[in-house]
Amino acid sequence: MSRETAYRLLSKSRRRHLLTLLFELEEESLETLGRKIAARETDESPSDVPERTYTRVVTALIHCHIPYLADYGLVDYDRETRTVTLETAARERFPFQTTEEQFFTSLAD
Repeated sequence: MSRETAYRLLSKSRRRHLLTLLFELEEESLETLGRKIAARETDESPSDVPERTYTRVVTALIHCHIPYLADYGLVDYDRETRTVTLETAARERFPFQTTEEQFFTSLAD
């Protein structure tokens, strides 16, 4: 994967948050990911995120960010279980990636 493609994939903070969480968790429900990402965006605990904010985040994930990352083979979304899984290709393409900071540091080298 070229640097340009990697930068484009990670140009949106929600995609960065999603991948960072999945590198830690491997697989998680859309609802949990939505709460955690909304919490990061609002500096609230996941349980304190306003429902409207949570809904906007989940809608953006399901209609934009997850399909975009899936097109590159980085994540998989199971519509029946509403579960997002990190694909093996993500670790192969970003083997050094465990946190956002480490990812961007490695691209700067």
